[in-house]
Amino acid sequence: MLLLYRWSPNSVRPAFLVIAIVSFGLSCLWAFIDPTGNYYLPHTRAWELLCGSLIALGLVPKIRNGLVRETAAVVGLLLTIAPLVLLDRDSPFPAWNAAPICIGTAMLIHTGEQRGTIVARLLSMPVLVCVGLISYSLYLFHWPIIVFSKYQLLRDATAPELLMMAVMSLVAAWVSWRFVESPFRDRTRVSRSAVFSLTAVAGTTAAALGAVTFYMDGFPARMGNEARIAQRDVAQVKQPARCFVDDWQDWAGDACYLARGDGPTILLWGDSHAGHYARVIRRNAPEFDASILRYTSSACAPVLGVRFKAKPEYQAFNEHVFEVIRAYGVKRIVLAAYWDYGFEKNGVTLGMFERSLATLREAGLEVDVIGDNPDFPFKNPAYLGVRLARRDDPDEPFFSKVRNDWNFIARMAEIVGPDNFYNPMIPLCRGKECLAYENGELLMGDNSHFSTYGATKMLSDLNLRRFFSWDKVNRNALEHLGGKSTATPPSGAPISNK
Repeated sequence: MLLLYRWSPNSVRPAFLVIAIVSFGLSCLWAFIDPTGNYYLPHTRAWELLCGSLIALGLVPKIRNGLVRETAAVVGLLLTIAPLVLLDRDSPFPAWNAAPICIGTAMLIHTGEQRGTIVARLLSMPVLVCVGLISYSLYLFHWPIIVFSKYQLLRDATAPELLMMAVMSLVAAWVSWRFVESPFRDRTRVSRSAVFSLTAVAGTTAAALGAVTFYMDGFPARMGNEARIAQRDVAQVKQPARCFVDDWQDWAGDACYLARGDGPTILLWGDSHAGHYARVIRRNAPEFDASILRYTSSACAPVLGVRFKAKPEYQAFNEHVFEVIRAYGVKRIVLAAYWDYGFEKNGVTLGMFERSLATLREAGLEVDVIGDNPDFPFKNPAYLGVRLARRDDPDEPFFSKVRNDWNFIARMAEIVGPDNFYNPMIPLCRGKECLAYENGELLMGDNSHFSTYGATKMLSDLNLRRFFSWDKVNRNALEHLGGKSTATPPSGAPISNK
């Protein structure tokens, strides 16, 4: 890049254009290969910065016609705000979804630098100019303030708290702009060579610290005995990867038995919320008296006759379940999924679910359904565990508000019927708060998936355990798993798992 800097604009333009096109292509590709890396890696984000560079290098011709220039400015403004209505939390980003805002911003710059358009005059209002001046500092500060506030609150922030975070972000951004950014931009106070020298030293120091931290696997000694809590939950016995698939043709069949017992096969069918029960069943296979087979796919709610918006191939995965039923002599199906989220994401309705349930029952199958489990507002319960372990009584249970739609759960329970529906919220929740931690153990591996401890606790409840048994539940096995058979904790207290 330093060599390109010395070249003439005419020689640089083709190189920058090629780099921008290649970077955009890589960004679209990486959205499928490594979505997280796509967000952070420079080679997949370079095209966004190069949009402005191409304008600065004069690659885009000036717009001479006033009406065309005004129209382009309005289109550019609309493109910058389009993502507010076009994108949701499941949209791949940046990739092609970043193109509207990048192109729109470039259009605003290009039309505004030639002659003041109506849009340019609008964006030149003092308040907007002030926000623009501190925008980079605001970008740096707002997210740490939001993240650490949520870590401290251990719940979703209220409207006043969100307002306070916004004010804190603006104040921190102004201070940073006034006392850090502005002095470094003043060449009479800090020379160009000093900027590059300081940048080189800071970059080298950061790289060295990063390398040391990486090779030391962090600094676990700072946590002492709490380091164990900070580790992600890992299943003791791994299930073959081909039992959790997108394409039914990749499913491993016999290798997906979780337990082998007497009587017809019970099929556990669902998404990753069936998976967190599957790993505990497999680890404790001798304690289950039935043959239990796993048929699961990521984010694929087990509902027949639905063309999924997120992944259309999931329809074929679900329809293939009848082949599995015939091949393995299945007489009972246990459905488990993140129902509410899966329905919303894929355009599924409770009416579709009810028709699917009727189809299965008309085929002579006994169908049991495990409802949604708690969905907490924190995605990293390891941090929660470390914080709670430092209390005076680290084993004291911790309850937190959840994001579940209680009305949705009630409607699903009514559709299924009380004898065939298990509601994980009943043994875990009191009021609108649910158990997230007890006896020094985390119940969740993330915001909505049970840890091994949490799934074991659920399967120790006879009301759920009976779904996986053709005969009576082996009470010795229940004690081996470490639970009680009550579904409702006495006096609102959490179920003990000791």
